[in-house]
Amino acid sequence: MFDALRRRKVPFVPQMEMTECGPACLTMVLRFHGCRVPLSKVRQECGSGRDGVSALVLKQAAARFGLETKAYRVHYSQLSDITLPAILHWQGYHYVVLECLTRRGAWIVDPASGRQLISLKTLEEHFSGVVLTFVPGTNFVPRNDYKISWRYYLNRLWEDRRLLFYILLTTFLMQAMGLLLPYFTYLAVDSVILARNLGLLPTIGIGMIGIAIVQGLTVYLKGVLTSRLQARISLTLSRDFISHMFSLPLGFFEQRSSGDLITRVNNIIIIREILSGSSVSVLLDGLLIITHGMFMLFISPSLTILAVAVGMIQMGLMLVLAPRIRNLTRQELSAQAEANSYLMEALRGMMLVKATGGDRKILETWNALLVKQVKWGMYRDRTRAILDGSLNSLRVSMPLVFLTLGTHEIVRGEQTLGMLLGFNALALAFMLHVTSLIGSLQQLQLLSSIVERLQDVLEAKPENTEKQPCTLQSTNVAIRFEGVTFSYNHYSSRILDGINLCINPGQKVALVGPTGSGKSTFVKLLLGLYLPTKGRILYGNVDLSQLDRTQLRQMIGVVLQESHLFHDTIARNIAFYRDIPRSQIEWAAKMALLHEEILKMPMGYDTLIGENGLTLSGGQRQRLAIARALAGRPSILLLDEATSNLDVATQGALEQNIRQLGITRIVVAHRLSTVIDADQIIVLNKGRIIEQGTHEELIRLGGFYAQLWGRQISTNVISEIT
Repeated sequence: MFDALRRRKVPFVPQMEMTECGPACLTMVLRFHGCRVPLSKVRQECGSGRDGVSALVLKQAAARFGLETKAYRVHYSQLSDITLPAILHWQGYHYVVLECLTRRGAWIVDPASGRQLISLKTLEEHFSGVVLTFVPGTNFVPRNDYKISWRYYLNRLWEDRRLLFYILLTTFLMQAMGLLLPYFTYLAVDSVILARNLGLLPTIGIGMIGIAIVQGLTVYLKGVLTSRLQARISLTLSRDFISHMFSLPLGFFEQRSSGDLITRVNNIIIIREILSGSSVSVLLDGLLIITHGMFMLFISPSLTILAVAVGMIQMGLMLVLAPRIRNLTRQELSAQAEANSYLMEALRGMMLVKATGGDRKILETWNALLVKQVKWGMYRDRTRAILDGSLNSLRVSMPLVFLTLGTHEIVRGEQTLGMLLGFNALALAFMLHVTSLIGSLQQLQLLSSIVERLQDVLEAKPENTEKQPCTLQSTNVAIRFEGVTFSYNHYSSRILDGINLCINPGQKVALVGPTGSGKSTFVKLLLGLYLPTKGRILYGNVDLSQLDRTQLRQMIGVVLQESHLFHDTIARNIAFYRDIPRSQIEWAAKMALLHEEILKMPMGYDTLIGENGLTLSGGQRQRLAIARALAGRPSILLLDEATSNLDVATQGALEQNIRQLGITRIVVAHRLSTVIDADQIIVLNKGRIIEQGTHEELIRLGGFYAQLWGRQISTNVISEIT
């Protein structure tokens, strides 16, 4: 059905987020046409958010890079007539790049799993029918903006240049001792055995013992120094990476799984080993290959040329197989992150897993992900085995070849037996250094795959970009929303639209509305977790975009729908790593009506709770979260469905305690009975404020809020009767 089309490989670009398969595919197409731009740039042009991107967005983004794009809805059998490479909509929720078609099947490049050959049946089953084709337009300009930044990592090495110098020095001494062994071999054969001069033997013996001692000491020193360098690199890289990651906005974490991020952090261990090992080896192996080659050339030019030719063959094998090894390494890292993420989610939801009897299904799914990871690792190791086997065959056979050819030179009187044995020793060391250099280059290739994943994090912009953010002179300020509109990117629909609102100090303001009306987004904007797309939010007279976010969040106590508790003591969960005295912790617990229950526990405030408070009831978890919010003495308290697990009496008493504090309270609620006393009730629907006023005013209005109140009252009456 399909004619074989000439295959030109599309550069593989892995997706770094769960929802950026579209931008990753567009990046591959751009690089295929000679426009080497970083994925982050394409992601920015696509406005990639939590919901991914549409085919229309990809088309518009491609146009900004100068590509003319056409979108078709076709049957899979018509794909042989389109311009390749093309982007296919895949399984209804994903994008892949179609590289070429053959009679055996289709070559696709999946940003989640890499390049693969699939059958035409698989193509028919997974292709959703939508295809995007691309050709360079008149405004298209090839460029090369994509480069992995090695400067950061080289700077980390340069900071420890003295330690690195000592490692280079000890390694060089160790290898220099090795260079003397062929010379002693030459002396032992020609000057002792053949000359029958035993008087020189003790000198040679003492010299070889000295070499062994010096080599042992240098190996020990190198190990100690390398360990110290690795520790320093690991500490520096880990601190920098984690510190930068914690400075990133919430949206960054919403689009990436925690397991993937943990995998990237763990990969720093590999980076430190490669930087401290392979980088040194590349320098020394290169130098020693030249040094050995010069000595070999002095003994036998013809055999040296042969040794260099074999070394070139080894390098050729490396160049041929390296791209496949690099691609398989990327796929293994991606599969590892996927398996880790799934396992972490399963462990976090263990109560649900046990309650629903989903153990076996969870294990089966995780096992499938693990098998996928192991499979890619096995494919990579198999390719490495081909390379290592070929290199080993050359390394083993070459001494025999040198011995055979060298024998002819001895017979012709061109060299002595001692010189031949010395040359063999030098040639063996030469081949070992070539092999070591190739291994180091392989490690550096692995490093490039890992650095690519870390660079995605390090290039992300921190949320506080102001060099000197403003601070509030007083935390008792009004909050104003002026024409605030928010959407996740410039292509997506508006989550909030034209919000105008003023919250005065000390007021209780309630947000109500149906699910998806924008209440949670409103809360995130208040906290500065998101910034408005249009309009502005003012705290006093300071724009949120210019405000010091650390100060802002210290003055706001927050209880979210899913407040996270840590596997630690109750006291530390309330203090939440703040320097708060025990008296203030106990005060907060009393305000949250939890103090008496804590005292009844065996260890009181030092009682350990399980991960996310698994040993506590739902009501206790919510009150502990409220105590944590109050412990910092906030001037604004933000409660997002914070009392949904409390009975009416407990909720009323808790509300009375909080009211006495006189602080600003912003409450998101579905249970309207909790907001009757609010100074303002804001009714949101489809991102807009549709009603605003007190409970009595909104009931008299007879609009959306009144209908919602009527339904809840009816439900409560029925519940009491039954």
